[in-house]
Amino acid sequence: MQRAWVLRDHTDSSVQADLAESMARLQIRQKDYKDARHWLTIEGKLAIEANLDERQHIRYFFPVLYHRAEIFYSEGEYFLTKKLFQDVMKSAEKINWHRVINSAQNWLADITIEQGDRDEAQKLLIQGLTVAESSNIAVLGPSEVQEPHPQPPPRKRGGG
Repeated sequence: MQRAWVLRDHTDSSVQADLAESMARLQIRQKDYKDARHWLTIEGKLAIEANLDERQHIRYFFPVLYHRAEIFYSEGEYFLTKKLFQDVMKSAEKINWHRVINSAQNWLADITIEQGDRDEAQKLLIQGLTVAESSNIAVLGPSEVQEPHPQPPPRKRGGG
């Protein structure tokens, strides 16, 4: 991937933003959040430089917010995570991107579970199911579908 980044000058800003997102996702998987944040900053700048229409801009900029929220979740920073996923939802709602709305609601449900508010989590999960059903999003298990963006970690089971 580093070699691909060296060749970035031969592509436009949107392709470079995709590459920066891939680098950030790799760093997140490796739990190198400092480097992931670096790549997300680059991705954000490239998404702005690409001079896209609003719909395309949202599609290119939302991963910056989404992955930052994912990092904050991993660090236990639930207040910041919640704010970013709410921003992701608002952006996705502007362009009726139901899959992203559903994913953000699932993350928000995980946060409320971590914070001990199971009633709110249930409400969010029911809303997510309603969105999925009304927009014909397939409700599949993780082994049945390859998501372009990571889903929340599995919920802890048992006493707690």
